[in-house]
Amino acid sequence: MGLWMSKNLFAPPSWIIGEAPKCFECWHFILMLNNWIVGRSLGARVIMFSLDANKGNLLSRWIIKIFLKGRYISPQQLLSQEQVKKIQKDAKSAYLKIRSPRELLRLKYKGLEVGPQVYDDVLKYRHKTISDINPEIQKSVEKAFLVRAASLQMLRDYKIVAGVITHTTCSLDGVLLRSILQYGKPVYQLFGGTRAIFKLDGWKSKTRIDVPVHHRPPEILLRRRDQDFPLLLQEADKYMTSRLEGKAGDFDSIRGFSKDKRRLEREFFSGLPEELKKLPRAFVFLHCMPDDPHVFCGRRFQDYYDWFKKSLEAAQANSRVLWIFKDHPSKKIISISQT
Repeated sequence: MGLWMSKNLFAPPSWIIGEAPKCFECWHFILMLNNWIVGRSLGARVIMFSLDANKGNLLSRWIIKIFLKGRYISPQQLLSQEQVKKIQKDAKSAYLKIRSPRELLRLKYKGLEVGPQVYDDVLKYRHKTISDINPEIQKSVEKAFLVRAASLQMLRDYKIVAGVITHTTCSLDGVLLRSILQYGKPVYQLFGGTRAIFKLDGWKSKTRIDVPVHHRPPEILLRRRDQDFPLLLQEADKYMTSRLEGKAGDFDSIRGFSKDKRRLEREFFSGLPEELKKLPRAFVFLHCMPDDPHVFCGRRFQDYYDWFKKSLEAAQANSRVLWIFKDHPSKKIISISQT
């Protein structure tokens, strides 16, 4: 036992890379706790990565350092001023060469395809679609390049065994995730909405990484699946009923199935002209426009807006069908139109 301890006493510590909370709220406390759980299970300490060294609540920093025995690291601590200036110059040069959204999606930096991550970053924080190349895009390009360079430096400086993230796209999470995967280490996605941890791994090449998601259900479900199947169906039916009534306590459920929204939808259909009521109906359920259209590879359309636009054009060419486009359930009620 003493020999084992002496060997590991001088061995370099293992680390996982996680997201640093920007403030101290309940969700960010859970995020830090989940990072600690993954790190503890792998016998590793936690690096909390943030784009800005000056951001972050002092309490969260203290917890990271004292409780998690980890480190709060930013690109400014990993890279020299000369390196940061070079990255900014590279980002500007790359941006100026981009002529179309399609070209943006093919953007690479230091052996990694970052274009889809930049595209989703722009949609999440600036636009709902990209119709032309504008100066706002340069900010997301620079962010992606900075994260890529900082990720490579962390992978060189520390013995990284895994990553922990909440999202799989955009210039921060998406580039950090793919850098760790390309290094040959797994990444765990903490998905608060499902109360589960997903393991992400695999890639097609060193420049393009696809992210299949593997979810291992809790053992309790595996045991109950065969033993208590009727009871599981009963519980599922009870949950779905409460969700469709807007009583599940979930944000999307409350907004999507509220009494006011259901009332307006009933009024919409009852108020349709008789000639439209006789037509066959086709529903098109729209997604949230800025919600990470490149979270998976192989998309046929440029983004969700592009899909909506082309679907609408196809619908206009067929007047023998009553086309009903329904927005995302979480969207606030603005108006309902029969146009």
